[in-house]
Amino acid sequence: MRVASQNHKSLLDGQIYTRHFVGVKLYLVPSLNDECLKSSGEHQETFIQCLTPLSLTKTFPKNTNPTLNGLGTDPQSHSMAHRYLPYIHNQLLELANPELKMRRKEMRMRFRDEVEKSASSNGQPDEIQRNREFLMLQDLLPIALQLMESDEVGRNALTRFAAVTEESVELF
Repeated sequence: MRVASQNHKSLLDGQIYTRHFVGVKLYLVPSLNDECLKSSGEHQETFIQCLTPLSLTKTFPKNTNPTLNGLGTDPQSHSMAHRYLPYIHNQLLELANPELKMRRKEMRMRFRDEVEKSASSNGQPDEIQRNREFLMLQDLLPIALQLMESDEVGRNALTRFAAVTEESVELF
């Protein structure tokens, strides 16, 4: 969220916020850092409290899914075969071969840059901190494969997977 303009004021809190879309999918494993997950939830709660009721209703409508960037949400937006499996496949490929250039890494770097740019331009601090914590959880993912990498069979399986597969197309 960004302040829309210094020239436009809301009667409720003096600010009008607009949604700024730089989206990225993150694969979060809360058990890697429970404290980080708890903290990010607290920052999300505080961030939501800063929104005006009108902005909150527009962004998070009650009893329905929000319209996302002009695309309506429907059951096909949650297709296991077309949405989730390519995403999980690419996440494993990224972990198995960290040097591989992938579009998802570029998008994540763009998102990270936007978070820091927002921080330097006095963006909403709770949203910024929540996003930083989510990125930190994403950065902890290599820990999830430590057990598999400690075993020769697991290492071989990851090496074979990285050698014979390529990045799948992820639908956003």
